[in-house]
Amino acid sequence: MSHGKGPGFGDAQPHVKCAKSSAANHTYYLGLAMQLQATSWYRQHRLEEARSVASCAVDMFEKLGVARGLKKCRALLWRIEGEMNKVVIPGEWIE
Repeated sequence: MSHGKGPGFGDAQPHVKCAKSSAANHTYYLGLAMQLQATSWYRQHRLEEARSVASCAVDMFEKLGVARGLKKCRALLWRIEGEMNKVVIPGEWIE
């Protein structure tokens, strides 16, 4: 059963939860699992949750000094925050 806007995003949550618990002792992999969860929530328009998790993942990658993970996660965080800051005028279509 899918709860998100895209196909199957609601079904991703149990897999993300499993990945996070498996990665608990490996900070880098936990950061990747958090980034995956943030991406899933972003696509479901669960923006507050997505921003919170993506922000934590950015902090992890910064502490680890992982440039590639940090760059991707920051880009995701910027997309989430950009979506949150959109102004919608009733009756107008904004892409």
